Amino acid sequence: LLSSALQLRLRLLFSSEKINNDGGLLFLLYEFARVTALSVKRSRQDMEETEVNKATKLLHKEPAAAAPTTASTEPATKNELLLLLNRPEVYVTFAAVTALLLLAGAVLGPSLNYPIVMRTVNVAFLGNSITYANDLPRFMENLSRNRIQQNSCLHGGLSFSTLLTKGNGMYSKWQTENALMDNIVVEIEEDDDEAAMQDDENAENEASYETLPVYDYGACSIPQLLFGYDSALSSQNDNGFYTSDGNNPCFEDPYYLDYLNQKHREGTPPEWNYVIMNDQTVYPGIVSKRNKSLQILQQVYVDMFKDAGVRPVFLVTHGYYKAGYNNEDDDDGVAAADDDDDGVYSILGDISEFTSRIWYGYQSYYELLSEMLPTSQQPVLVPAGLAFLMVYEENYDLWVQLFYDDGFHPSPHGTYLIGCCLYAALFGRKPPSPTTDDSVAALFASARLLHMASMGDDKPFPTAEEAAYLKRIAERVVLKGHRPATLLSLETVAQMEADEANDDGY
Repeated sequence: LLSSALQLRLRLLFSSEKINNDGGLLFLLYEFARVTALSVKRSRQDMEETEVNKATKLLHKEPAAAAPTTASTEPATKNELLLLLNRPEVYVTFAAVTALLLLAGAVLGPSLNYPIVMRTVNVAFLGNSITYANDLPRFMENLSRNRIQQNSCLHGGLSFSTLLTKGNGMYSKWQTENALMDNIVVEIEEDDDEAAMQDDENAENEASYETLPVYDYGACSIPQLLFGYDSALSSQNDNGFYTSDGNNPCFEDPYYLDYLNQKHREGTPPEWNYVIMNDQTVYPGIVSKRNKSLQILQQVYVDMFKDAGVRPVFLVTHGYYKAGYNNEDDDDGVAAADDDDDGVYSILGDISEFTSRIWYGYQSYYELLSEMLPTSQQPVLVPAGLAFLMVYEENYDLWVQLFYDDGFHPSPHGTYLIGCCLYAALFGRKPPSPTTDDSVAALFASARLLHMASMGDDKPFPTAEEAAYLKRIAERVVLKGHRPATLLSLETVAQMEADEANDDGY
């Protein structure tokens, strides 16, 4: 009876708003003690004679003849049993044991890969348009009910390598009302002639300052994101250290870099728990491109991650279906192959082959970092692409809705599925369930930009029913380890790559 009551209370706790919003082990200890006491007292009031007898058999077995027990430890009657159950130290002990079991679960989690996290986590995002399309970083804030605190360095079309050399690319995209953080007062430098024209000191001071808007573009480079400061960043990229394409806000806005540097001086360096990162969408599936990413991970990223003490999370991206479509402009000239007119082929084959190649490519990234990072920083692999493939197998019509009309960028449906996969991996359990269509739409309300909607491709948000299905898909793939039926084996993909190498393919 006590076991059943504790299990019920445990389920209620994990579904409660209090746990979801506040978290914390101290709250859990207190709450377990409280509900266990209530359970014991309620048992004392409600148990019938037969239930007491059952509880007595569970708590006290008749001793063998050769090993008699003393009367003082033997709850032989109903009244003695109830007195024992009503003692505070007994139900506090139950609470302590339950808390220890919870701690064990927090270490192991529902699977060995994903921990149960009951606290706020700091998450950095490194990526491209897959990440910024519907503002995945802010979506994750909302989905987690602000248990995720985030910042990002994002730039469309880039790989691990080119993101290092170009940095942030959101200058022209995130000058929106939702991106507006604050108005700041900046000092405007004047030449001597202009200053001499001021009639008095007050007029001069007034003319030397201006109020300007500050937009939340994110960090301008990966070092600035991870450490809060990057000495290689210069106004308008005067030192030429980075490659400027007109999209980095620190190079295009003369005051944004000063604003970030001042913020760093007045604050403390960031302390990241995770860095979520995704490569250019075809790189993990092409041997030459994958090797380039492996090289830059080994030579540059590993040391940065060690210095930052952050745990890398690889977001495994999806295969996409539009014929001849690859990604945004790529510096390395990866061209898509127009293999078929039915919209289900790309440079990496059909959806199953595309997804399989990407999945095993990311596994090679994971294995490399597993060998090079300490135990506390072991990487995490989030198989969002496999979740897309599972929807493809089970509900093709809904799978189509995972994309904008370009057949590549995730729609709000796609971002919702990606977000559920990330949440499951970071917290070791399913995300909270929106109960209405409006509550689903509210998850996107703070987006700095719904990328394709700004171009006239205004996709609807998932309904509550669709959201529930997508969340179940994420649970099956991430937490329960289910794999799509059409996922190719590693051996099959390796043989394909070997055959292509022999044929001088890609």
